Amino acid sequence: MDSDFNASADSAALRSSAGGGWYESRSDRAPNGPNLLTLDTSAVAGNSSKKAKLTASGTYNAYLTQAFSPAQTGTFYAQWDIYVDSIMNLNHTPADPDRGGWMLIGDATDPTRTGPNSDDPERFVYMAFLKDGGGTTGTMDLVARDRDDTWSNFTTVAPALSLDQWYTIKVHCNLAAGIYDVYVNGVFQQTVTSRNAKTQVSHISFATWDDGAGTFYVDNVTATFCPGDINASGARDGSDLARIIKAFGSVQGQPHYDPFADLNGSNGVDLADLTAFAGTFGQSCP
Repeated sequence: MDSDFNASADSAALRSSAGGGWYESRSDRAPNGPNLLTLDTSAVAGNSSKKAKLTASGTYNAYLTQAFSPAQTGTFYAQWDIYVDSIMNLNHTPADPDRGGWMLIGDATDPTRTGPNSDDPERFVYMAFLKDGGGTTGTMDLVARDRDDTWSNFTTVAPALSLDQWYTIKVHCNLAAGIYDVYVNGVFQQTVTSRNAKTQVSHISFATWDDGAGTFYVDNVTATFCPGDINASGARDGSDLARIIKAFGSVQGQPHYDPFADLNGSNGVDLADLTAFAGTFGQSCP
Protein backbone atom coordinates (compact mmCIF):
# COMPACT_ATOMS: atom_id res chain seq x y z
CA MET A 1 0.00 0.00 0.00
CA ASP A 2 1.28 3.46 -0.94
CA SER A 3 0.64 4.91 2.51
CA ASP A 4 2.12 8.36 1.91
CA PHE A 5 1.09 8.93 -1.73
CA ASN A 6 4.72 9.29 -2.83
CA ALA A 7 4.16 6.88 -5.71
CA SER A 8 1.79 9.38 -7.35
CA ALA A 9 3.57 12.03 -9.41
CA ASP A 10 0.60 14.36 -9.70
CA SER A 11 -3.19 14.55 -9.46
CA ALA A 12 -3.72 12.80 -12.78
CA ALA A 13 -1.54 9.90 -11.66
CA LEU A 14 -3.36 9.69 -8.34
CA ARG A 15 -6.72 9.49 -10.06
CA SER A 16 -5.57 6.86 -12.56
CA SER A 17 -3.66 4.62 -10.12
CA ALA A 18 -0.36 5.10 -11.96
CA GLY A 19 2.29 3.52 -9.75
CA GLY A 20 0.86 3.62 -6.27
CA GLY A 21 -2.43 1.76 -6.56
CA TRP A 22 -4.63 4.64 -5.44
CA TYR A 23 -7.27 5.72 -7.93
CA GLU A 24 -10.54 7.59 -8.28
CA SER A 25 -13.04 4.76 -8.42
CA ARG A 26 -16.48 6.35 -8.76
CA SER A 27 -16.05 8.04 -12.19
CA ASP A 28 -19.10 10.22 -11.58
CA ARG A 29 -19.81 12.14 -14.80
CA ALA A 30 -16.12 12.38 -15.63
CA PRO A 31 -14.15 14.53 -15.51
CA ASN A 32 -16.25 16.50 -12.99
CA GLY A 33 -16.42 13.94 -10.20
CA PRO A 34 -12.88 12.56 -10.53
CA ASN A 35 -11.42 16.07 -10.56
CA LEU A 36 -12.63 16.55 -6.99
CA LEU A 37 -9.68 14.30 -6.04
CA THR A 38 -6.25 15.96 -6.19
CA LEU A 39 -2.71 15.35 -4.96
CA ASP A 40 -1.88 18.15 -2.54
CA THR A 41 1.56 19.40 -1.43
CA SER A 42 0.54 22.62 0.32
CA ALA A 43 1.23 23.10 4.02
CA VAL A 44 -1.82 21.90 5.94
CA ALA A 45 -1.39 22.32 9.68
CA GLY A 46 2.28 21.46 9.45
CA ASN A 47 1.96 18.70 6.86
CA SER A 48 3.57 19.78 3.57
CA SER A 49 4.17 16.27 2.25
CA LYS A 50 2.14 14.61 -0.48
CA LYS A 51 -1.41 13.85 0.59
CA ALA A 52 -4.79 13.33 -1.03
CA LYS A 53 -7.41 16.07 -1.06
CA LEU A 54 -11.11 15.57 -1.72
CA THR A 55 -13.10 18.75 -2.40
CA ALA A 56 -16.75 19.13 -1.44
CA SER A 57 -19.44 19.30 -4.11
CA GLY A 58 -23.20 19.28 -3.81
CA THR A 59 -23.41 17.93 -7.36
CA TYR A 60 -20.73 15.27 -7.86
CA ASN A 61 -19.21 12.30 -6.03
CA ALA A 62 -15.56 11.26 -5.79
CA TYR A 63 -13.82 8.26 -4.21
CA LEU A 64 -10.16 7.77 -3.35
CA THR A 65 -9.70 3.99 -3.34
CA GLN A 66 -7.00 1.36 -3.02
CA ALA A 67 -7.27 -2.42 -3.02
CA PHE A 68 -5.92 -4.49 -0.16
CA SER A 69 -3.36 -7.00 -1.38
CA PRO A 70 -4.36 -9.60 -0.45
CA ALA A 71 -7.99 -9.08 0.54
CA GLN A 72 -8.31 -8.95 4.33
CA THR A 73 -10.01 -11.69 6.33
CA GLY A 74 -10.32 -12.48 10.00
CA THR A 75 -8.89 -9.61 12.04
CA PHE A 76 -6.76 -6.69 10.83
CA TYR A 77 -6.50 -2.99 11.43
CA ALA A 78 -6.33 0.03 9.15
CA GLN A 79 -5.14 3.49 10.11
CA TRP A 80 -5.03 6.90 8.46
CA ASP A 81 -4.53 10.58 9.19
CA ILE A 82 -7.42 12.86 8.25
CA TYR A 83 -7.94 16.63 8.34
CA VAL A 84 -11.44 17.96 7.74
CA ASP A 85 -11.35 21.49 6.34
CA SER A 86 -15.10 21.99 5.92
CA ILE A 87 -18.48 20.27 5.85
CA MET A 88 -20.99 21.68 3.41
CA ASN A 89 -24.45 22.83 4.44
CA LEU A 90 -26.65 21.28 1.78
CA ASN A 91 -29.84 22.79 3.24
CA HIS A 92 -31.19 19.37 4.07
CA THR A 93 -34.13 18.63 6.30
CA PRO A 94 -33.35 17.24 9.78
CA ALA A 95 -33.68 13.80 8.21
CA ASP A 96 -30.58 14.55 6.10
CA PRO A 97 -27.80 15.68 8.47
CA ASP A 98 -24.71 17.47 7.14
CA ARG A 99 -21.85 14.97 7.02
CA GLY A 100 -18.55 14.71 5.17
CA GLY A 101 -15.20 12.95 5.15
CA TRP A 102 -16.57 9.49 4.38
CA MET A 103 -14.32 6.57 5.40
CA LEU A 104 -15.25 3.15 4.03
CA ILE A 105 -13.86 -0.39 4.05
CA GLY A 106 -15.62 -3.09 2.08
CA ASP A 107 -15.71 -4.74 -1.31
CA ALA A 108 -16.78 -4.42 -4.93
CA THR A 109 -19.52 -7.04 -5.08
CA ASP A 110 -22.28 -4.97 -6.72
CA PRO A 111 -21.82 -5.17 -10.52
CA THR A 112 -24.47 -2.51 -11.08
CA ARG A 113 -22.47 0.20 -9.28
CA THR A 114 -19.24 1.88 -10.35
CA GLY A 115 -16.33 1.19 -8.03
CA PRO A 116 -15.79 -0.44 -4.64
CA ASN A 117 -17.68 0.71 -1.54
CA SER A 118 -20.11 2.70 -3.69
CA ASP A 119 -23.22 0.80 -2.59
CA ASP A 120 -24.45 0.36 0.97
CA PRO A 121 -24.34 -3.50 0.96
CA GLU A 122 -20.64 -3.39 0.02
CA ARG A 123 -19.58 -1.59 3.22
CA PHE A 124 -18.20 -3.11 6.41
CA VAL A 125 -16.70 0.06 7.94
CA TYR A 126 -18.96 3.08 7.27
CA MET A 127 -17.92 6.32 9.02
CA ALA A 128 -18.01 10.08 8.50
CA PHE A 129 -17.96 13.39 10.36
CA LEU A 130 -21.18 15.18 11.31
CA LYS A 131 -21.69 18.92 11.69
CA ASP A 132 -25.31 19.98 11.45
CA GLY A 133 -25.53 23.20 9.49
CA GLY A 134 -22.08 22.63 8.06
CA GLY A 135 -19.14 24.93 8.64
CA THR A 136 -15.42 25.57 8.39
CA THR A 137 -14.61 25.95 12.09
CA GLY A 138 -15.78 24.61 15.42
CA THR A 139 -16.55 21.03 16.34
CA MET A 140 -17.82 17.93 14.59
CA ASP A 141 -18.68 14.39 15.64
CA LEU A 142 -17.12 11.20 14.32
CA VAL A 143 -20.10 8.99 13.48
CA ALA A 144 -20.63 5.49 12.12
CA ARG A 145 -23.52 3.73 10.44
CA ASP A 146 -23.95 0.34 12.03
CA ARG A 147 -26.29 -2.46 11.05
CA ASP A 148 -29.52 -0.95 12.36
CA ASP A 149 -28.84 2.77 11.76
CA THR A 150 -30.97 4.73 9.34
CA TRP A 151 -29.62 7.44 7.04
CA SER A 152 -30.93 10.03 9.51
CA ASN A 153 -29.44 8.53 12.66
CA PHE A 154 -25.84 7.36 12.79
CA THR A 155 -24.03 6.21 15.95
CA THR A 156 -21.81 8.84 17.59
CA VAL A 157 -18.34 7.36 18.08
CA ALA A 158 -16.32 10.41 19.19
CA PRO A 159 -18.06 13.74 19.86
CA ALA A 160 -16.69 17.28 19.74
CA LEU A 161 -13.66 16.79 17.51
CA SER A 162 -12.29 19.92 15.86
CA LEU A 163 -12.34 20.90 12.23
CA ASP A 164 -8.97 22.07 10.86
CA GLN A 165 -7.01 19.55 12.90
CA TRP A 166 -5.23 16.33 11.97
CA TYR A 167 -6.54 13.17 13.61
CA THR A 168 -5.23 9.61 13.42
CA ILE A 169 -8.14 7.21 13.01
CA LYS A 170 -7.68 3.47 13.48
CA VAL A 171 -10.25 0.73 12.96
CA HIS A 172 -9.53 -2.76 14.30
CA CYS A 173 -11.78 -5.03 12.26
CA ASN A 174 -13.02 -8.46 13.27
CA LEU A 175 -14.87 -9.85 10.27
CA ALA A 176 -15.95 -13.08 11.97
CA ALA A 177 -17.60 -11.13 14.79
CA GLY A 178 -18.92 -8.39 12.48
CA ILE A 179 -17.47 -5.56 14.56
CA TYR A 180 -14.68 -2.99 14.54
CA ASP A 181 -13.03 -1.05 17.36
CA VAL A 182 -12.45 2.64 16.67
CA TYR A 183 -9.46 4.58 18.01
CA VAL A 184 -8.79 8.32 17.71
CA ASN A 185 -5.18 9.39 18.26
CA GLY A 186 -4.49 6.02 19.86
CA VAL A 187 -7.36 6.22 22.35
CA PHE A 188 -10.12 3.61 22.16
CA GLN A 189 -13.53 5.17 21.52
CA GLN A 190 -16.13 2.49 20.86
CA THR A 191 -16.87 -0.92 19.36
CA VAL A 192 -19.14 -0.57 16.34
CA THR A 193 -21.22 -3.26 14.67
CA SER A 194 -20.32 -3.42 11.00
CA ARG A 195 -22.77 -2.07 8.45
CA ASN A 196 -22.83 -5.47 6.71
CA ALA A 197 -21.49 -8.91 7.54
CA LYS A 198 -18.43 -9.81 5.45
CA THR A 199 -16.05 -12.76 5.26
CA GLN A 200 -13.47 -10.64 3.48
CA VAL A 201 -12.95 -7.01 2.48
CA SER A 202 -10.97 -5.94 -0.55
CA HIS A 203 -10.84 -2.12 -0.65
CA ILE A 204 -10.49 1.01 1.45
CA SER A 205 -12.09 4.25 0.22
CA PHE A 206 -12.41 7.89 1.24
CA ALA A 207 -15.21 9.84 -0.39
CA THR A 208 -17.08 13.08 -0.80
CA TRP A 209 -20.74 12.71 -1.82
CA ASP A 210 -23.27 15.04 -3.35
CA ASP A 211 -25.49 14.34 -0.33
CA GLY A 212 -22.65 14.30 2.20
CA ALA A 213 -20.07 16.83 1.08
CA GLY A 214 -16.87 17.79 2.83
CA THR A 215 -13.42 19.05 1.90
CA PHE A 216 -10.73 17.00 3.62
CA TYR A 217 -7.20 15.63 3.38
CA VAL A 218 -5.93 12.06 3.90
CA ASP A 219 -2.38 10.84 4.54
CA ASN A 220 -0.41 7.92 6.00
CA VAL A 221 -2.88 5.14 5.22
CA THR A 222 -1.82 1.68 6.40
CA ALA A 223 -3.35 -1.76 6.82
CA THR A 224 -1.86 -4.35 9.19
CA PHE A 225 -2.54 -8.05 9.70
CA CYS A 226 -1.11 -8.97 13.09
CA PRO A 227 -2.68 -11.97 14.87
CA GLY A 228 -2.40 -11.62 18.62
CA ASP A 229 -2.28 -7.82 18.66
CA ILE A 230 -5.64 -7.68 20.40
CA ASN A 231 -5.54 -3.98 21.23
CA ALA A 232 -4.06 -2.89 17.85
CA SER A 233 -1.02 -1.30 19.52
CA GLY A 234 1.53 -2.58 17.00
CA ALA A 235 3.01 -5.18 19.36
CA ARG A 236 1.96 -8.42 21.01
CA ASP A 237 2.64 -7.77 24.65
CA GLY A 238 1.36 -7.92 28.19
CA SER A 239 -1.70 -5.80 27.53
CA ASP A 240 -2.85 -8.32 24.92
CA LEU A 241 -2.18 -11.20 27.30
CA ALA A 242 -4.25 -9.43 29.95
CA ARG A 243 -7.24 -9.35 27.62
CA ILE A 244 -6.93 -13.07 26.90
CA ILE A 245 -6.74 -13.84 30.62
CA LYS A 246 -9.74 -11.61 31.34
CA ALA A 247 -11.83 -13.40 28.70
CA PHE A 248 -10.43 -16.89 29.34
CA GLY A 249 -13.10 -19.54 29.66
CA SER A 250 -15.83 -17.39 28.14
CA VAL A 251 -17.95 -18.22 25.13
CA GLN A 252 -19.86 -16.04 22.72
CA GLY A 253 -22.88 -14.46 24.38
CA GLN A 254 -21.33 -14.21 27.83
CA PRO A 255 -20.56 -10.72 29.19
CA HIS A 256 -16.78 -11.19 29.44
CA TYR A 257 -16.37 -12.82 26.01
CA ASP A 258 -13.91 -10.82 23.89
CA PRO A 259 -14.06 -11.62 20.16
CA PHE A 260 -10.61 -10.11 19.60
CA ALA A 261 -9.15 -12.50 22.20
CA ASP A 262 -10.81 -15.42 20.38
CA LEU A 263 -7.82 -15.79 18.06
CA ASN A 264 -8.99 -18.94 16.30
CA GLY A 265 -12.60 -17.82 15.87
CA SER A 266 -14.03 -20.77 17.79
CA ASN A 267 -16.59 -18.60 19.62
CA GLY A 268 -14.77 -19.19 22.88
CA VAL A 269 -11.54 -18.04 24.53
CA ASP A 270 -9.62 -21.10 25.64
CA LEU A 271 -6.25 -22.83 25.80
CA ALA A 272 -5.92 -22.89 22.03
CA ASP A 273 -6.07 -19.10 21.91
CA LEU A 274 -3.57 -18.77 24.75
CA THR A 275 -1.21 -21.19 23.00
CA ALA A 276 -1.49 -19.31 19.71
CA PHE A 277 -0.74 -16.04 21.46
CA ALA A 278 2.27 -17.50 23.29
CA GLY A 279 3.89 -18.22 19.93
CA THR A 280 3.81 -14.53 19.02
CA PHE A 281 4.38 -12.91 22.42
CA GLY A 282 6.95 -10.12 22.35
CA GLN A 283 6.90 -9.77 18.58
CA SER A 284 6.25 -6.46 16.86
CA CYS A 285 3.72 -6.30 14.06
CA PRO A 286 5.03 -6.20 10.47
